[in-house]
Amino acid sequence: NRRQWIFGVYQLNTISHFKPHDAQTTTNICWVSPLMNLYDRVENGELVNFNDDVLRHLLRFILNEPIMEPNWNLTPYVEDISNIDERYKKFIRNLYEVVKLEKQDSREHHRWAKIHHDTTVFNRRYAMMTTLFKDIVFDNWPREWYGRTLERIERKKNMPTFKEYDLLMSVSR
Repeated sequence: NRRQWIFGVYQLNTISHFKPHDAQTTTNICWVSPLMNLYDRVENGELVNFNDDVLRHLLRFILNEPIMEPNWNLTPYVEDISNIDERYKKFIRNLYEVVKLEKQDSREHHRWAKIHHDTTVFNRRYAMMTTLFKDIVFDNWPREWYGRTLERIERKKNMPTFKEYDLLMSVSR
């Protein structure tokens, strides 16, 4: 509305907004001003409570020119990601395969054939995705990230199947 202003500066390590500029710094800086009013209201064609600081900030941003120095490398600082551990690469690759829902259903059936299931499509898809996601996470993530969950699963008592349960219990009437 040209009355209220918020100024913000995001400085990559290659751009010098603030003085002095430390050439050794590889961190990025973000600065945001609070909401500032240029004026409160207009009465009889005049601005009431005009704020000079807002105009000063505005002019400073408009008149700021980039400085080109020959020894600067004008690319943002990004860490080298070529040495990522192989298990993280595998995790991300597998996670992408799990999450993308555009993949066709792998089961072979005719389009006209009615397939009867006990659950809805959403429940089957959700169960499949969560199972696959757990497998990928537990196979590939470092143990300290999911240690408590895995320990709880390992401690969980294995319940026998119905047939085993039936054979273990004595029949008494």
